Amino acid sequence: MKLVWVGLAAVALAGVGGAANAQDWMNKDRWAVGTTIGTDGFGGDIKYSVSPQFVLRARGAGLGFSHSENDSGIHYSGKVKFATGGAFIDWHPFSNGFLISGGVVAGDRKVDLSGTPTSNVTLFGNTYTPAQIGNVSGRAKLDTAAGFLGLGYDSTFSRRGPIGISVLAGVQLSSSPKVRLSSTGLLATTPQLQADLIKEEAELRDDLKFARYYPAISVGLSYRF
Repeated sequence: MKLVWVGLAAVALAGVGGAANAQDWMNKDRWAVGTTIGTDGFGGDIKYSVSPQFVLRARGAGLGFSHSENDSGIHYSGKVKFATGGAFIDWHPFSNGFLISGGVVAGDRKVDLSGTPTSNVTLFGNTYTPAQIGNVSGRAKLDTAAGFLGLGYDSTFSRRGPIGISVLAGVQLSSSPKVRLSSTGLLATTPQLQADLIKEEAELRDDLKFARYYPAISVGLSYRF
């Protein structure tokens, strides 16, 4: 019998706590704006608290840097460019800062490549002089749209003050990057070099397949109003 009374008391207290949390949420501002930095670059958020458990969030971010890599004897200089926007639903199952996030990211996620050999290059058993192969340029591009799943913490709507902090870790899910290469050399239009460039595209695509699960990690500050 005592266990029954203890159980009823626990349920009653949980109900009171839930009502108190809901009342506290009703008295809070539901909009927020923020700034973030992460693996997708510098960005900003707009958030709206639908309920103590659900927050709608829109995010824009940009990233740009240079990267170099050697492949098949060609030294590629690459320019990485991300310019994305996203829409997300953040679920706070315990009505506190902990969250599970899901959504969609869309925009440019690409690497522009350029390489000019200074000595003979052998591609798949075929040797070319710098004049024959010329400048090799191309682009590796991820899907325009990607799904997102993540976990994190965001105190924007769970604390009393207007300033919130957030930490989010997840992945952007897409298919393997699309890679295209072209050459400006004397043999650029020959079937042999064209076939070798197609093979080179496949190798680069294999090297970049990790980007199908691009890590999306960010930290941010928000102001609620």
